[in-house]
Amino acid sequence: MYTNKNKVGVVGVTGSPDTVLAVAKIIKMSVEVMMEYEMYKYESLKKYNLREQLMHLIFYNDNYEREDLSKYFKALNLDEEILRIPVLIQMENSSAHMKKVKEIMDGNIFLSRQDIGDITKEGFIFFFKGIDYDIKDVMQDYKYLIGECLSPLLQYIRSCHLVYNVYVGPIQNDIIYYRQAYLDCMWMQKNIRKDGSFYFYDYAVRYLESMATPTESHTLFLML
Repeated sequence: MYTNKNKVGVVGVTGSPDTVLAVAKIIKMSVEVMMEYEMYKYESLKKYNLREQLMHLIFYNDNYEREDLSKYFKALNLDEEILRIPVLIQMENSSAHMKKVKEIMDGNIFLSRQDIGDITKEGFIFFFKGIDYDIKDVMQDYKYLIGECLSPLLQYIRSCHLVYNVYVGPIQNDIIYYRQAYLDCMWMQKNIRKDGSFYFYDYAVRYLESMATPTESHTLFLML
């Protein structure tokens, strides 16, 4: 097998040469394509810093394993077990204001080193807010925590008279579900056609209905 004209390995297929030669060629081509793709992803990630690489995995990789995330959490000295709240912010004309937004977020006293986030390719601001709360107590206070955290940014956005939406996803205590939490926020962005701040738990039934066929939804919620 060759990658970038360099020999990187050998594919072995047992059987009669006349029978398996065509199969071996297909396997060889498939493995070479797969390796080139993995090398492309690796080279693409190298241009980002570690936090950006971590968020890149969460945003765009459906197939990561727990170990893929853990190595970044260890390298960044992030606690894997604390609760984190996913937050997606959609802002009008975001590209023109992104430099100021980053300055505000970097200087935000309500953000901690346990928070992770980045800008998505759509220009949305997304981050996980880490909170040192017991899971049994967090539900009564998490909206206030997010409001306090976002206060400096929202003050700026309102002073510029920009239209914005805030989507707060389901609280997470396991890093393996971080991508799904991001997708849950993206679901809210696509399906809630109003301006303001929105919380996933207020739309949980609607979300579940969207994941099922009309017949399945009828069966699930008829009694309620």
